[in-house]
Amino acid sequence: MKNFIIVLILLFSNLVSCNTENNDGTYYLTFEEKPYLQKDEVFSKGFKIGNILSQQLEKNNLVTIKIKIDEHYKELIKTNTIFYISEGRLEYDTVGDEGKVITSDSKLFGFNNKTSMYLYKAKKLGKKFYDSSMSKAKEFYNNTQ
Repeated sequence: MKNFIIVLILLFSNLVSCNTENNDGTYYLTFEEKPYLQKDEVFSKGFKIGNILSQQLEKNNLVTIKIKIDEHYKELIKTNTIFYISEGRLEYDTVGDEGKVITSDSKLFGFNNKTSMYLYKAKKLGKKFYDSSMSKAKEFYNNTQ
């Protein structure tokens, strides 16, 4: 849990900037454990969209993977982008439909398997639904007063 909070802090501190100038397509993915990778490529729906440049164990015991996304796929990398490992390959995905393009050198989440990725997505989307429901309930309550 402590590592998850550290990852959240790293992610949000680097997602503040949405300027696309000088975007060379390099990003950093943070994993709680060293992922098992059989390929040094990044995929989306079976298509190669980039390469893995390096892996490094950080002082906080998290693993950082540096990737480079190919020029014509850089617009895919947004504030709602996540990555996960599937069958030894690094795969691209998103949480929800909305996101702003982010700059190179930003940090993003990485998950060691599909299950962890789906749990994260469910939690994020569930919170969005809960917040929306609470807002509507408060609005309804205020209108009945």
